[in-house]
Order: sequence, then structure tokens, then C-alpha cells
Amino acid sequence: MHLLLSLKVPAIKIASGDITNKTLLLETAKSKLPVILSSGAADFFEVNRAISFLEKEGTDKLCLLHCVSLYPTPPEKTNLKVIETFKNLYPFPVGFSDHTIGNIAASIAVSLGACMIEKHFTLDRNLDGPDHGISANPEELKTVCENALIAWKMKGNGEKNLGRKK
Repeated sequence: MHLLLSLKVPAIKIASGDITNKTLLLETAKSKLPVILSSGAADFFEVNRAISFLEKEGTDKLCLLHCVSLYPTPPEKTNLKVIETFKNLYPFPVGFSDHTIGNIAASIAVSLGACMIEKHFTLDRNLDGPDHGISANPEELKTVCENALIAWKMKGNGEKNLGRKK
């Protein structure tokens, strides 16, 4: 935490595996920085407990990421509807930590209301490490970003209009 604060980072991200780490949650809340909270290693009870703890300790800027901690996450396990559930339960922004292969999940997540996408990135899938093989390369990440932006624009504002060009 001291290193992050000395680097003047704009936010602190709590990884899925640390959502129950009260010491880290407390130090994060004390920082008064915005918090990005990943939920891949937690059930709804643990997510709610972490959020309540952060709020009680003074965190007022939070983004909750729906996440499935499977590398890669198969389509049938992605469960993007959790984004809507989180949006209905909590008054703060919701995002998606994407461990799927390809660029479809991020666009669907945006269409369901995600306002932040986290996607693993690599310059070389042949590098050693737990996630290089499932990470997006530069061209794929560009496509993910472009498609997510298009999905955001396509969501619209919810008002029905005739679509006539003015």
C-alpha cells in the first residue's frame, strides 16, 4: 500500500482473492482513494460484507467488478446477468473483469450496464505466467475497446424515437 500511495495512483484495485482480506480493505479505505473491487472469489454474502466494511471505513467511491475466476472463463460460466444484479443491489458503478477468450463478453457486459472493463493483456502469449495464454494481444485489445465503445453508443438513452435523421 505504501508503494502505491507513493506512486500517487488514482485508485486501488482489490483483487478477487483479497475481497475478504480485512487488513487490506482497511488500509485501502484509509487511503481515501476510489476502490475497484473484484468479486471473482466471493459469493454475494462476502461481496456485501466487503462493501459494507469499506463504506463503514469511509470509502465513498467504489466500482464493483463482476468476475469469474476461471482462466479462461467458458461462455456458459460467464454469467453476465450478475452485472444487472449488482446494479440493482448497489448505488455505485459496476464493471466486468473479463477472463473470456475473444471480445464478445466485454461488449455484452457494456450492454448490460458495465461502465468499466478489465481485460488481461500480453505482448506474447508464449511468455511464462498464469494468464498470458488467455490474455488479449494488442490487436485483440484494440478490438475489445472499439466494440465496447460501439456497444455503449448502441445502448442509447432508453427513449423511444422514430430514428429519423434530422
